[in-house]
Amino acid sequence: MKVFALLVIILALISNCMGDTAFAIWNKDSQTAAAGLYDFANIYNTTEKYTLSGYQHINTTNQYSTYNAVTRVISFFATSLADNHIYLFSLNVDTWVANQVKIDFDPTKFTVLSIESSQTTNDTDLFLVMSVNPTTTQNEFIVTKMNAATGIYNIYDTVQMTFASASYDQANKLFVVIVNNGTNNMVSTYDINGVFVRSRVYTIGNVNSNYKATSLPYNLVYLSSYSAFYMNIDLNGRPEIFLLYASTQQFYNKAWLQNTPFYVKTANAIGQSNGYIYQETNSNSKSYINKFNGYQWTYTKYTDYLILNLWGLV
Repeated sequence: MKVFALLVIILALISNCMGDTAFAIWNKDSQTAAAGLYDFANIYNTTEKYTLSGYQHINTTNQYSTYNAVTRVISFFATSLADNHIYLFSLNVDTWVANQVKIDFDPTKFTVLSIESSQTTNDTDLFLVMSVNPTTTQNEFIVTKMNAATGIYNIYDTVQMTFASASYDQANKLFVVIVNNGTNNMVSTYDINGVFVRSRVYTIGNVNSNYKATSLPYNLVYLSSYSAFYMNIDLNGRPEIFLLYASTQQFYNKAWLQNTPFYVKTANAIGQSNGYIYQETNSNSKSYINKFNGYQWTYTKYTDYLILNLWGLV
């Protein structure tokens, strides 16, 4: 019985350790993009598994990378320092070998807005949102599905509104795109094949009258542990975490970041691991990882690198 009990404890420790590790991407330095493991349980250490010299991950929102848990592949855009063009790479997290997709996103012809995996083994697994007229940028964009092996994409919708953020609903197999029509935020949905389903107006809720939304929603992500979408919206210039409530058509303020010990200037990746929610934030040029239990902030710790996106075990 003692041997059995010891075995159970060891297995539990292994499970917890694995659950506290996420796949992540970051910029190692100004010349090198990197990817690897992010260990939540060990003072938030990064373990470098892959580097891409002469490229930089796009350091804005989480919309430029995605993880397919079925194929265990991270797809990410990176900017070439040689020609300033954006290129797409597919990185296998078992072998840590990457392949470059055969398409060149010339910034004079394309503005890449978002990429999302639909969590399949299909050739056209990736949803790609982009503008094909850089002069209009986000005010007119196309929704496509792309073959990562060939770089060929099929256009399913052309939208004449401002793009905000997008993510994939694994439970309902819907691609969710947040847009703004100049007056309201709207949530548009597409089925797994890229066919438009519907669009609805959403309001912003649980916000004190002294605060105003000063950005469109961004960093939208679907967290399967919670079967819910989370995102950021800036209130009076400071990022806050919001939850998408489909039943009431509302972006609901969770007011988590206001309780962190450091003033949050910018917010990057939102992810999950072992039943907890994490978000990388930046304060006074220092990066921090914040942990939430689904109800409130629990703690904040310093991290050496600015993590641009992360995908933990659920």
